Amino acid sequence: MSVGPNESARPGHALPEQAGWGAPPSLGAAPNPLRGVLIGVGVGIAGGALWGVVLAYSGYVLSLIALVTGAGVGMSLARYAGHRRELGIVAAVLTAVSCLAGHVIGTYASITRSAHVPLAQVRSQIGVVQVLRHGTSFLTWVFVALGAFYAFQAATGKGRRFGRR
Repeated sequence: MSVGPNESARPGHALPEQAGWGAPPSLGAAPNPLRGVLIGVGVGIAGGALWGVVLAYSGYVLSLIALVTGAGVGMSLARYAGHRRELGIVAAVLTAVSCLAGHVIGTYASITRSAHVPLAQVRSQIGVVQVLRHGTSFLTWVFVALGAFYAFQAATGKGRRFGRR
């Protein structure tokens, strides 16, 4: 049975565009850098929040979250904004900033929970630079750098694709 371009495969059923839903999104849609950056910021915020929550409630720094955040930010920029070097730099910076912000917020929350002190008091006595200088291990910096590298690789399209050589 041959189906024409304006006919449904099943009689009595309309195509989405005929039913008033509009045309389905095309997979080859033009890249939109602003949309890609906004989605990348959302993924970065989610990754930083996850980092902060894990640190605040467990007391452990799970630095592998930086790798997942970097991959997510980079892939979202690549998917929605296209593979461009400038966007790779944006992805790397977004990853590093979101992971470090999650670390700082998680450290403040962890101190607040353990010392039973208001957050404002902890924030007034311990600055962000002190948290980053004394509350961050060398391995945390390494994983943040690796996450930023993964974000750059994914956003520029230079990373290896799974299952391909």
